[in-house]
Amino acid sequence: MKKNNLYIKFEKYFEELKSRDCSFLYDKFKDILEKAHPFIINNRENLTKVSIPLVIIALGFYACTGSQKRIKRNIDDIFRISDEIRLHYAQKADYWGLNSSYVIDSKILAPKYIKNDNIVLADGKILFIGKGNDGKAILPRANEFDMALNDLNNPECIAYLETALTETNLMKLVNVEVINSKGSFKFGWGDKTYSLPIKKHTVKTVCDDKNNAIIWTVR
Repeated sequence: MKKNNLYIKFEKYFEELKSRDCSFLYDKFKDILEKAHPFIINNRENLTKVSIPLVIIALGFYACTGSQKRIKRNIDDIFRISDEIRLHYAQKADYWGLNSSYVIDSKILAPKYIKNDNIVLADGKILFIGKGNDGKAILPRANEFDMALNDLNNPECIAYLETALTETNLMKLVNVEVINSKGSFKFGWGDKTYSLPIKKHTVKTVCDDKNNAIIWTVR
């Protein structure tokens, strides 16, 4: 079946869902609807040709915004967990010995975060705490620790990095690192290429198609 222009537009816009920037979908949906209006008036019998892509784009917008809310909730939880750890260590000289196992054994976190001897976020993603993306135990004299998510696909990687942090949470950050087959990319304060706060135009170049790890280092 030959594809009309509306279907070609639909396929293009649906691919853009991978960027996880959902705001563009509203504009595209409105644009298609406005351009399709004369067609609808003059070709009522062919209404299905217009309605199907519009409905699917609308569903795509719903799914995209749902994913963004999930990731925003996860990031909020990550920083709540960091607050609990910082409070636990407030009277200690450093973070010596800190890793996921220590956090679980010491009952630092609420039970809702613990499942099958892992620290688990609401959507089932495992959060690693310690040093590096595999959560090694922290050595003496360290005044910062890492919180990491592994095995993120491209849209997830982009969405986590693009999600705006509150000023309070930003001030806790030392850096944010992305590790994948392309290499290691570290966003830090004052860095000329990869600076904090993270700018959207720098994100898509660092995220690989799959197997991305993101490490938030906090002080």
